[in-house]
Amino acid sequence: MLRDLSVYRSEFEVHFISATSQFYHEESRQHLQDHNASIYLRMVQKIIVEESLRAERYLDPTTKEILLDVLDDELLSAHKTTILEMEGSGIAAMLGGKKTEDLKLLYALFGRIEDGVKLMAEHVSRYVRSQGAEAVNALGETAETPSHFVNTISKLKQVVDDLVREAFDSDELVKSKVRNDFEHIMNLKERSPEYLSRFIDHLLCSGHSRVLNVRCSGRRDPKHVHLAVPLPLREGSLRAVVQTPFGATTSPRQNRKRRCGKVDSAQTQGRMRQRLHGSLEGMFKDISVSQDTMNLFRDYLCRREPRSKDIGLSVKVVAGVNWPVSAAPKPCTLPPTLSNAFQEFKAFYQKQHRGRTLMLNPVWGHVDLKATFFGGRKARGQQEVCASQARNMKMLQVSTYQALILLRFNHKPTHTYRELLDETAIPEEDLKRCLVSLSYSSRGISCVLLRPNDQGAEIGLDEEFTVNDGYSSARSKINLCVLLKNEGEPSIKETRAKTERDRKHEVEAAIVRVMKARQEMPHAHLTAEVTNHLKARFLPSPQMIKERVESLIERDYLGRDTKDRRIIKYMS
Repeated sequence: MLRDLSVYRSEFEVHFISATSQFYHEESRQHLQDHNASIYLRMVQKIIVEESLRAERYLDPTTKEILLDVLDDELLSAHKTTILEMEGSGIAAMLGGKKTEDLKLLYALFGRIEDGVKLMAEHVSRYVRSQGAEAVNALGETAETPSHFVNTISKLKQVVDDLVREAFDSDELVKSKVRNDFEHIMNLKERSPEYLSRFIDHLLCSGHSRVLNVRCSGRRDPKHVHLAVPLPLREGSLRAVVQTPFGATTSPRQNRKRRCGKVDSAQTQGRMRQRLHGSLEGMFKDISVSQDTMNLFRDYLCRREPRSKDIGLSVKVVAGVNWPVSAAPKPCTLPPTLSNAFQEFKAFYQKQHRGRTLMLNPVWGHVDLKATFFGGRKARGQQEVCASQARNMKMLQVSTYQALILLRFNHKPTHTYRELLDETAIPEEDLKRCLVSLSYSSRGISCVLLRPNDQGAEIGLDEEFTVNDGYSSARSKINLCVLLKNEGEPSIKETRAKTERDRKHEVEAAIVRVMKARQEMPHAHLTAEVTNHLKARFLPSPQMIKERVESLIERDYLGRDTKDRRIIKYMS
């Protein structure tokens, strides 16, 4: 009845709300001075619950809504920045101490006020970036840097993801902020694409247990295993950047079909296809199609008469556009047995695929050679190598170039470097590296070839090489390819240079897009806008942007204002 006459509102509600606002205005200031953020948040939660219950019992329902709005304003909105930034107990301390319960309460209370979650997400972002920058800057430049780099980022990512899920109920705004933060962290290290590619290739060859070691939570649930392999690659902006160095790193392994763990399975390749596109998709497809082609070729050989029993042949047919081959392979002289086998496959393949040209690439090939060592004595300078008189048969796993060298010794026991160079047509640098690896011995491992003078990588044109008939090993199958460092793989410098070239083109394209839309703008504003355009892929340095602007000016795509040279103009 009183409410209908508006007496309740004018004589009681207005004064009650005003007094409540004034009371909690003073109370909140006093509590913030006396207590830390955690205690204050619990006090706020208690006040809201108690006032809500009293309002339900004694006040009109409309008053309760107004009362709760006042409490949110006085206890939270007025002090939201102070609460978040409170030294030693604010959101940074909560995140650092993994105080999940405090963070849950913070998220629940800040969800009651306008832009509360947004402000909280910004502070989470600030914390993640500072932690990431600190971790990345602490890394040095050593052989272990790729694994340390990815493990460091993965560990931080796992911790943050767990907090976002458990404390913030997987809030989409917070998740989006965190995703952008890790893209930023990855871009802090200029060589992060290279580190990622080398790390992923190592994981693909190291098996299931190595992947599990990357995870920090220790969970062994198979559904979680795949997260550790491409964790940074889930950030979409890194896909194209990582693709070039990853393709260069993994291509020799895919071609040589090295034994890999369970990670390198169809399931993992399917996940990789979802994250890496373009040429990497083509690489996996080439390997799969090559397996089908070889099955058809073997069926063809079984039906053909007379059947060839000389060698077993396995061929990978790959498209040059998908694989990081910097130049066409230089031809080398194959022995008749190998040449005939390749020509036979080539004829079969071209019947199936008319119009295609096949080129043999010996750099990525490997050969299993059956070798017989007859024992005896061979002089090596002043030192003698002794062996049993019995025949010693071994299976040598060698590269194609190494096989060509060893097969020459079936014709005569001694060859000079000049003769091998002329007879095999192997590029000189590769020939030297192969000869050094075949004539190198250490840690009780004898060498296949003997040199009169072991001078390391220095080989004279007339230096002679002889088969070591006294070769011995406890193993029946010996892998000699491992002695060749980075055989056939693009050098790290070449990979970095290609990545740098690709980035320059992207920067120029972004500059042209911005200038075409704006027509003219100050150089400083152009730098900021180009950086904003590209930040989802990588962070170009101001120096790089300046250099690309100058390059575009030289090519008459852009120009400078005649009165103010700081103004850049688009030349239509």
